[in-house]
Amino acid sequence: MTHIADRESDMYEEFATVPNHDNHVLVRARIDRRLVGKTQSLYTYLNQQPSEGTYTIDVRSLPGERL
Repeated sequence: MTHIADRESDMYEEFATVPNHDNHVLVRARIDRRLVGKTQSLYTYLNQQPSEGTYTIDVRSLPGERL
């Protein structure tokens, strides 16, 4: 299960209450911040990480719906 939160949500509570390794927390970060104890920023660090995989999703409109 993935718990999705925005930066303005109570993130501590989300991370503190994740019940097990089958649950994950996904938080949107709008601002590039420096990581604690590091000289690099969040975006720089994440761009240097290897990809864990990708998904392709085909999103179709409903019949008669205009995009």
